Amino acid sequence: MGEDLFRKKITENYPFFVSACIAYAAFFIVCLYKNGSGITFPVWTAGTSFFAVLMMKKADIDIKKGSFFYIAAICLLGVSTCLTGDTRIICMNKWLIFFLMLMLLLTNFYDVSKWNPAKFIANMFCTVFISLGCIPRPFSDRVIYKRDTEAGEPKEKKHIAKYVFIGLGIGIPIVAIILVLLANADEIFAEQLRKIIADISFWGIVGDLLQMSFIGFNIFIIAYMWFSWLGRREYSEVRESKAGWEPLIGITITAVLSLVYIIFCWIQVRYLFVGGISKASLPEGVIYSTYARTGFFQLLFVSVINIGLVMVGIYCFRENKALKILLCLVTACTYIMIASSAMRMLMYIQGKYLTFLRIFVLFSLLVIALVLAGVIVNIFKKDFRLFKYGFAVITVCYVLFSFSRPDYWIAKVNTDNMTVEGQYEFFKDTPVFDDSMYLAKNLGTDAAPILLQEDCLPDDAAQRYEFRMEKIVEDMNARRLNLSWYLVWYYMD
Repeated sequence: MGEDLFRKKITENYPFFVSACIAYAAFFIVCLYKNGSGITFPVWTAGTSFFAVLMMKKADIDIKKGSFFYIAAICLLGVSTCLTGDTRIICMNKWLIFFLMLMLLLTNFYDVSKWNPAKFIANMFCTVFISLGCIPRPFSDRVIYKRDTEAGEPKEKKHIAKYVFIGLGIGIPIVAIILVLLANADEIFAEQLRKIIADISFWGIVGDLLQMSFIGFNIFIIAYMWFSWLGRREYSEVRESKAGWEPLIGITITAVLSLVYIIFCWIQVRYLFVGGISKASLPEGVIYSTYARTGFFQLLFVSVINIGLVMVGIYCFRENKALKILLCLVTACTYIMIASSAMRMLMYIQGKYLTFLRIFVLFSLLVIALVLAGVIVNIFKKDFRLFKYGFAVITVCYVLFSFSRPDYWIAKVNTDNMTVEGQYEFFKDTPVFDDSMYLAKNLGTDAAPILLQEDCLPDDAAQRYEFRMEKIVEDMNARRLNLSWYLVWYYMD
């Protein structure tokens, strides 16, 4: 279906599409207005998925089998969001939901079977930014629909909005008169009415109405705009672009890199994996924890660069056996670097205990290692759908991570190791954990089952954490919040 046919389909069914977008905007406000991670969040994710499928079916877009994966992941992340109070997890959940929705739309509107990673990224960019050119479409499509249907439309149907406003203009004064009469007829009703009116802030209501109107209008425009943009089905066409770079260039680059990487990886195997690191083997002035920490970030960055270089070698250079072998060698060295990074981070955790960042970077290394397996397959099988594989790996791993409640495990492990008697075997050569103020200042509601236990923290740290949680309970009573906040209330009650 080309752009002209698709637009004709929209304009023919304009009342449905515009009404659906307006209804979705209202649904968005009901679920998420001043309630960005509450119990209505999974309702919103389920409703958003239903809305997308409904709009596509109405436009005669066949829903592909792989769509279930994206919808399931979106809904699971919705559940995860209302179950945690960790703002970092909530923020990452929302970003991944955004990209999952883009993938759901792109894979259904377009034939993505021949898309490479660059094509996916380019079309995501277009859908988010270039689609802004479709902002006027809700209004221009209305003009076309009105022009095509005006001649045969019964006259009385043209003034529905006018009649509604007339009805409201007559009905509101009547309701006001009835309320006054009922208040005079019953003192209890009058007292309840006075309480309701006393609790209402005129300017607060006006402010909320303005904010909701602004948000709703923008959501309506975005929904219709994206749908109109994606209807330009010709953007799914993939021009045959054979890799034409001279493979000798790639061979030279990867050969030099491979030589450096082989030497570096031999040192990792010799001193880090097999021999172990001792104070005597470290350069003068370098302490154990510094060696572990500084090495991790550099190796992580190099691993990401290597994935990019290997992908350039796959898609930009003409096929060559020697180049493939060298790309595999670079990939193998990258795995050793990932292992080295993980070991260094474990060494650092062994000396400094757990934080969210330390857990997250170990998780990132696992994801990179799994994605790298797809890169190896792609070296020998050029039609392998690397982007979809990588996106699926990231999604599955992250959904599991989002349900893991890292703050709970940080609190449990660190507090368990605050005494010599309770120390884990892993930390036996490390001084007991004594940074209780870190737990009180940085951990959120997910850690409440541990940190609100009696005598879990020293008095000053316990008071600091309880004060933060009391503020959360106060907010919980004023707004609709996620279930993790109710967990705090339960343990503080």
